[in-house]
Amino acid sequence: GLVFLITCKERLNSRGSLVPVYRFVHPVVQHCLASRHVHSTWGEERCPVKRVEELVVSANYQPLMPFYAEQRTDSVTLHLSSFSEAEARAVAALLARSPKFTGLTFAPAGIGQNFVAFQLLISALACNTQLQKLDLTQNGLGSLGAQKLQQALEKHPTLQELCICNNHIGCAGAAHVAELLKLNTTITALDLAENSIGNQGMMSLLQGLAANSVLQWLSLQHNHIGPECEDNIWETMDLVDMGSATRLLDARSNRRGLSEKFTTRKISPPPAAEGALPPLPSSRRMLRTTL
Repeated sequence: GLVFLITCKERLNSRGSLVPVYRFVHPVVQHCLASRHVHSTWGEERCPVKRVEELVVSANYQPLMPFYAEQRTDSVTLHLSSFSEAEARAVAALLARSPKFTGLTFAPAGIGQNFVAFQLLISALACNTQLQKLDLTQNGLGSLGAQKLQQALEKHPTLQELCICNNHIGCAGAAHVAELLKLNTTITALDLAENSIGNQGMMSLLQGLAANSVLQWLSLQHNHIGPECEDNIWETMDLVDMGSATRLLDARSNRRGLSEKFTTRKISPPPAAEGALPPLPSSRRMLRTTL
């Protein structure tokens, strides 16, 4: 049916500036027009919204997100410290509709304690094709959360940086991350610090690392990994063909006796002095230095 304009006038906002006020019979039209006003005045004093996060956390602005997401033409990065079901729906709308949504950070937001909101996020991530950075630091995801992330991100076409440090994923979660590494071909940086994966989780993770030739940086700090894994790590690093790239494993602050740094960068032997014996063959010509 027809949609009729009821009123259109200006009023003073909280900063003393005049802003247009529209009233329509159908709220969808109201939300669409309001989002157009926000987009057209973005960065100006008369714009009622100063940060994209306000469209997510404010109940007044959340209905505008689906429309605003389609109109935004420059890169969008969200930094959120809370995550309710309503906020999850707004983020899902941005993930689904914005062609420029490249970064999402929840650090911390208690995502692991809100199953419905987390499931909405997972469903949106599985359908997204633009996100480049995802930071879920300290959100209590656990091993189940790691499994859900694996299923959502294993075929993601653009994600480059993933941070899930301090989420208590344990050795079971590390196994799910290993499966993610086997299938994902875009992630180049992964932060797994402070997840208590231990030796068992490290051994599972090595299976994923052996099948992955894209990951360049991996943080394993504070994971209770012992020197028993040392040789297995070096052998796995030997197996991977990274081409011209380099893979770095940061293993600081684990159990005593484990090297702090592992890298695939080969060391070229120095030229032999005239008359010197040739060097003994070695299968582990790696750079093994502390950070």
